[in-house]
Amino acid sequence: MAGAFDGEVHAGVPEEFTYGAGARCYALATIAETRPMLFWGGLLAIVAVPLLALVKVLHG
Repeated sequence: MAGAFDGEVHAGVPEEFTYGAGARCYALATIAETRPMLFWGGLLAIVAVPLLALVKVLHG
């Protein structure tokens, strides 16, 4: 299973990662490996958007 994600973009997806939480995990790992700026930008947005909304509410 460790060799299932070796950076090969068009490799076959292992059976464990075709549905459920495993599929979401595999998709996230694929994005992190192939498009790191999108991954880190999205992770930053998950934190920044609620924080900015809170600042707007508190400071009018």
